[in-house]
Amino acid sequence: MRFSAKIFANGREANVYRTHKELWSYHFHGPLPRTFDVKGSRKKHTMKRGGNVSLEFCP
Repeated sequence: MRFSAKIFANGREANVYRTHKELWSYHFHGPLPRTFDVKGSRKKHTMKRGGNVSLEFCP
């Protein structure tokens, strides 16, 4: 089974994840810099201390 992932910070989807071709058992890793490009926007978002980060994995 292969999967995709989405990374959100404070409700904004980070445009930092590249699709991996490895199986589901792959050791997931990826960057989430403090300032990142917001997916679908030309704007950047800077996380502040205490921000919320969430991951969404989809088959």
